Amino acid sequence: MSKKKNKLESFISSNLKNYCDFFEKNNLVELKIDSDDVKVTLKKENLEAQSVPFSAKVPSSIPVKNIEKKEEILEEPETKQHYKEIKSPIVGTFYQSLAPGEKPCVKIGDKVDTSNVVCIIESMKVMNQIKSDVSGEITDILVKDGDNVKVGQVIMLLK
Repeated sequence: MSKKKNKLESFISSNLKNYCDFFEKNNLVELKIDSDDVKVTLKKENLEAQSVPFSAKVPSSIPVKNIEKKEEILEEPETKQHYKEIKSPIVGTFYQSLAPGEKPCVKIGDKVDTSNVVCIIESMKVMNQIKSDVSGEITDILVKDGDNVKVGQVIMLLK
């Protein structure tokens, strides 16, 4: 087996899962990795599908199997027009408290205004404090601690 082939197989076995996890966690559409003799591209082929295939493009002499991750279908409750929404401004992981073990920033029934921090969204290992962009009373928190959120996803409802 050639030295180049060994290097590529080593790279794939030690790094590909990490890159796939990073790719999915950050909701990327495409990720290209170019390291010395190794070039890998991860790309979502069908953005509308519930099952999103990943493929790593490497020389055809080394087979790489497609890695699939099935996403749960999450149904968001219908929002009534008199409710105000707090939406996630970034992609990341939602946390209700500022640190593990601390009380939540807000809970159902709390009154908030535009100066209140309502949650933390971790993105790229940075803890981002999210402030409410509307005033009102929290009526529903639509995500749980540790849930991944997307840009524009409604995370809380207020009246």
